[in-house]
Amino acid sequence: MKAELWLNRADHELALAQELLNAGSFLWAVSYAHRALEYTLEGLLVMKTGVRPERGTLLCDLHHAARSYLPDTIHQPVTDLSDLTPLVWQSDLSADQIKGLTESRARELITGAKKVLSWVGEEWEKGQSVNPATPEE
Repeated sequence: MKAELWLNRADHELALAQELLNAGSFLWAVSYAHRALEYTLEGLLVMKTGVRPERGTLLCDLHHAARSYLPDTIHQPVTDLSDLTPLVWQSDLSADQIKGLTESRARELITGAKKVLSWVGEEWEKGQSVNPATPEE
């Protein structure tokens, strides 16, 4: 899959995350932001290496694989979401985990995911303007 398609998926997931946040479903909102970052980093890795990561690769592993391509300012938003999610897929949520996810924290996590997607999108655009004829897998 081309990097652009991964980034489009990520953008769609972030739009859903925003809708869920607005509806007050913070846990689901950050889970969609988590998935958006997975798509974003998959797109970045395809863009930089031409190779699609294995299906089902975790966000923390994608972050590790993409680390050398990311500026320092981008690492924290990825780490924040990687540490918190995907809580909704776990059956043993503690009350503290749920209580700590406030609207402002969910908003902050989604804003961080948007920052990462924006940066990767800019990198993709730069690559397209430098070498628009390069095919991607």
